[in-house]
Amino acid sequence: MMSEALKDETISFDYDLKHLSKELVGREEILQKAIKNGVERYDDAEIIKVALCYVFPRRTDYCELADVLLDTFGSFQKILEASTKDLRKITLLNDENKRSLALFKQIGEYYFYSKSLDKIKLENTQKIVNYFIDLLILKQKEFFYIIGLNNDFELIELKKLAEGIETQVFITKEALEDFCVFNPKVKHIAVAHNHPFASCEPSREDDLSTTKIKAWADELSIDFLDHIIVGIDGAFSFREVEFFDYKN
Repeated sequence: MMSEALKDETISFDYDLKHLSKELVGREEILQKAIKNGVERYDDAEIIKVALCYVFPRRTDYCELADVLLDTFGSFQKILEASTKDLRKITLLNDENKRSLALFKQIGEYYFYSKSLDKIKLENTQKIVNYFIDLLILKQKEFFYIIGLNNDFELIELKKLAEGIETQVFITKEALEDFCVFNPKVKHIAVAHNHPFASCEPSREDDLSTTKIKAWADELSIDFLDHIIVGIDGAFSFREVEFFDYKN
């Protein structure tokens, strides 16, 4: 005969199974829809739900949480960029949830970074622009990167030359020389930085720094291909506006 204690334990176990099944069905529906149809035409609310399914696999309130996050921050991008302090406003999230959400963005950033290290050919302006957009679009601080290409325009080196805050970043002649000297296969270079919360339109300082880099590259007999600025509205190429031509 089953004891009362065993009966209680069995009832509790059955309830947990039903509860778990409910969780998995809701999550499965969201994920299967995304896998079947893709997410290209999703709006921010739907994208957030898909992301939450991966970040919080045991939750059932995906729709409610997505609505709260979207109401608070305004967009999918802003949610992923929210600081821990900002996330404290969301009472539906505990500390572990907040860390998990931050990790989701970091995984995405690592994907673009690892992709940027692939041996790829960047033989024209559009490919260089697309490369730097992938690398910089998610950054919340200002970074300055340089890439080195060989004679066949294959990427052989990527280096972060500087890291600044908001609208200020620095590059030195010595840093450029070190990059080229220690990478003798580099025959072409391109540089890029981002305006995390502003337009990609270049400033007067950007014009001056581009002129300096061009002069330094000429001294080293290195072909300076372009300076790309990635902003919230796209990317700007100094090569496309023939900056190098009329500055010579």
